[in-house]
Amino acid sequence: MCTAGAPKVCVSRAHEGVLPEVVPKARHALELLSATPLVEAHEDTSTIFPPTSPRPRADTVLMAITIDKHGHLADPDRLEPRMLTEVFTGPLNCENTRDIEAATAAASWLLHREPTTGFNGFEFDVPETVRLFKGLKALPPAEARARVTALYQAAGKCRVTTGLLTRSAR
Repeated sequence: MCTAGAPKVCVSRAHEGVLPEVVPKARHALELLSATPLVEAHEDTSTIFPPTSPRPRADTVLMAITIDKHGHLADPDRLEPRMLTEVFTGPLNCENTRDIEAATAAASWLLHREPTTGFNGFEFDVPETVRLFKGLKALPPAEARARVTALYQAAGKCRVTTGLLTRSAR
């Protein structure tokens, strides 16, 4: 089930009831990524058994949708940070190059809020993530954006991203 308007936001048929809750958050995240080729958000319908996952698309960011016991989006405040963090970690097959702390710091910088949760919204404090976030905030906006952009580009190509937020992107 997808929205008619742009940017397109899609969820599985099983979760179509929460589409109105998901759309504004997904579109806001896509707006924050306007300097990237990402123009659509789709629910991540990956399964463990049998192992399946959506075909990767350069224009699409995947969203993890979780429903609460009342049939609404569980933890709606975490949808955007999770989406953005995933964008900055790169594809799952990039296991040895994924820097979760840097990805979470970049996502938090885009959202203009200090990181209070770890990767994918799990509740734990990561001092390195907070340090990286504060370092980005202390920079002139153009330099911080250049570093975040460099992180995005490297993650998408499965390159090592560690250190990209702490050194000049120029």
